[in-house]
Amino acid sequence: MGRNIEDFIPYATITDQTVMSGPQAYVNDSTLFRAHTWAQAWSLRKSLKAAAEIKDFIILGKDNRATLINANHKFDPKANADATRYSTGWAVVANDNAFTDEELEFNEADRRAKYKDLYKTYVIAMHTDTADEMERLMWDDPHELMENPGPGDVRRPYSIPAIITSDGKAPSGFTSSTVLGIDPSVQTNWQNQFETFEDFPSEVEDRLFRAKMHSTWVDSPNIRGNVLTGTPLDRRMIFADLRSIEALRRILRDSNDRLTSLGQFDGKLTYDGIPIVWAELLGDVSIAPTDQRLFGVNFDFLFPIVRQNWFMKLLDAPYGGPWKPHNMPLSNAIYEFTYYNWWPRSRRRLFVIAHSSKTW
Repeated sequence: MGRNIEDFIPYATITDQTVMSGPQAYVNDSTLFRAHTWAQAWSLRKSLKAAAEIKDFIILGKDNRATLINANHKFDPKANADATRYSTGWAVVANDNAFTDEELEFNEADRRAKYKDLYKTYVIAMHTDTADEMERLMWDDPHELMENPGPGDVRRPYSIPAIITSDGKAPSGFTSSTVLGIDPSVQTNWQNQFETFEDFPSEVEDRLFRAKMHSTWVDSPNIRGNVLTGTPLDRRMIFADLRSIEALRRILRDSNDRLTSLGQFDGKLTYDGIPIVWAELLGDVSIAPTDQRLFGVNFDFLFPIVRQNWFMKLLDAPYGGPWKPHNMPLSNAIYEFTYYNWWPRSRRRLFVIAHSSKTW
């Protein structure tokens, strides 16, 4: 595993030059994606202290017992509703990098000359790779290891297609019929909204209208306590493939004076004010018409949960700084960890629009 001193001569040669942009300034073109769509929700993430699992309760059903009465009505009280518990575990994304003391020392050379901070280069590369992996995982096909990992299995985080499915029920990638432990075939209020089309250009406006109306709820009056029955509207986004976005732009362009809810604001396509954003992993203009999908996400009801202080955390050695193997004192390793998962507070406020033949 040892390396010759001569291997590090290029670093010394580079630092003999004056670097134009300074030691801390970088253009990072290593990312795989033009945008990390998971970052759209990251400012809304929730943090939990160290806990074995993530859990909450939701009211999904009740008996219809409200009735008109006469005087002296005889009541027959019965339990009317239960709070349903649902939970999942932590998924952990880990990353690492390695370097030697000689690399840093040769890189720095004469500090009177400008040099690039090599240690920062390694950290940037590691952060970028983690961000790319989290983007892939956000749009991953549903997998059994999201819902039911076995002993010794590596848990996968839930993805948008695992939570927002083509028929509102559990995805076909799960062996069970549950999503976070709740069966949407039994608890129908745990189903997401869905619409299908045969011909995207002629039908998509109607499908967007229906999906938006079906996923929007108005708060009930006078419900006691910290209870949410409505749908806040300011944190909604529609993620789509590029073929669909191109088609929607053509519809907007050709609408002339025809009433349409499609619009454009600040250079972004919108539907009723909701931004429509390209998620690269959903496809570009070359995908088949039957693969076009639009996912309607409300980040008040679907957001990342992060273990407190463990988001892209650089883990220092007990003595501080990088880790050094006991038998390789000139070598260094750095490690990064993220504990997280995606959490749906509600599924019926989320929607998808897909071709009738597209199932998952």
